[in-house]
Formats: sequence, structure tokens, C-alpha cells
Amino acid sequence: MENIYLERIDDAFWFDLWETTRLEKVYPFKEGDTYFTIEDGEVIESTWDYVSEEIFDEDVKGKLSYFKSKEDAVEYLKQTH
Repeated sequence: MENIYLERIDDAFWFDLWETTRLEKVYPFKEGDTYFTIEDGEVIESTWDYVSEEIFDEDVKGKLSYFKSKEDAVEYLKQTH
């Protein structure tokens, strides 16, 4: 029986492969956009940035709701409380 040797593929190869095949993350807003959330029964205005992306990524259970306008957030708050 013939020995089969698997050549070690270096980390750079795997990183390049990952970079070319990974899916881009999709966010509901672009950097600098104003958006609104509801926290402790209050409408909060924020500006989308890298921290917003981190919070969005960590919200795996979908506890936060995001709104494009203050009016939409207020209306949602009225309906749910």
C-alpha cells in the first residue's frame, strides 16, 4: 500500500481562502445613519458606527428593535406597552 502524504498548507493559504469565500455581513444601516432603538421604555436616538455593528452582531436573540424614524419607534412603543 502506498503512503499518501498530505502537504501542510500554511495559514496564509487558509486566510486567503476564507477572505475570498466569506459572506459579507449585512447591517440595517450604514455608517453615519441615524437610527432609533427602545431601551427601558424610552426611545433612544443613535448614530450607526462600528460599536453599533458590534452590538448588532452580539444581539443573537434579536432582543433589540431598530427603527429608521423616531415616529416609528414611538408607534411601536405605544403598541407594545
